[in-house]
Amino acid sequence: MGVDLVLVVPFCPQCHVAAACFARAIERRGLPTTSLTTLRRQAESVKPPRATFLDFPLGCPGGKPGKHNQQREIVRAALETGAAAPAEWDLHPLPFRWSEDGNRDWENLVVDLYRVENEIRGTATANIAANRSGLVAMSRSSRSAAPADPVLSHGDWSYARKSGISTYRDLYACER
Repeated sequence: MGVDLVLVVPFCPQCHVAAACFARAIERRGLPTTSLTTLRRQAESVKPPRATFLDFPLGCPGGKPGKHNQQREIVRAALETGAAAPAEWDLHPLPFRWSEDGNRDWENLVVDLYRVENEIRGTATANIAANRSGLVAMSRSSRSAAPADPVLSHGDWSYARKSGISTYRDLYACER
């Protein structure tokens, strides 16, 4: 096919999972891949082929915004590391630092993002559990006689909006 290596670059926690599945599918078709990840936990969980790890904030897998030389160096290092890595899984750390002095204040922001995401998921899961019997009954009832589907509460909305989910029925369908 004329392709030496496909670089897969996820940005968010869910993207890291999807990108690993995507990379494996590409590999099954005979194209080698490497992933440039910023989330060690997700990478270790889903194990994308020939993964490289950049210890940078979530959403910055290619380097600092506006730092074009750094971005080129990071992408080049990820490609070189991925090309040299064996097919068995390993997470290869890249030698770049977000801050010259080693300051890691950005970690607090990432931790807070995870906390908010987990709170939203917890609320959505609790709402599904509390309304499961009603949701199942509504999905089994005839379409013409189906009652109006309750709209998601404000606490669930910010999470669900990104996925095109507007009702509990839609949310429940995604969880199956």
